[in-house]
Amino acid sequence: FLDSPLLFPIGIAEGFFLFAYNLELFDGRFHNRPTTIVSWSILPVFAGSVIQTNSITIQSIEVAVLASIATWILITVSRKYKMALFNNGDRKLIHRSELVLVAITCIVISSTLGFFVYRIF
Repeated sequence: FLDSPLLFPIGIAEGFFLFAYNLELFDGRFHNRPTTIVSWSILPVFAGSVIQTNSITIQSIEVAVLASIATWILITVSRKYKMALFNNGDRKLIHRSELVLVAITCIVISSTLGFFVYRIF
């Protein structure tokens, strides 16, 4: 715990965004896409990097950017998907959205497993 002093500000930021987003504090100013990207992709990647290496490296910044892009795509596609689904929208749009969401999820899971296997061996 004391070996990773960078973890303190990351943890404080995560705690803030957790409550500010979910409880819609500050009139919901933090209940938006950028906050979701920061709290669900950037900060977790940085926390993992700090836990393992006690630093934020160029590689962790690159992974955070990739995670941010994936999160942005997931948010955008899932909102369109929900609107189409609840409004009995275009079946092709619904099917295409489902394929994109499943594909991104599979890519994230397989990338994580790949990093894990690479790290072990």
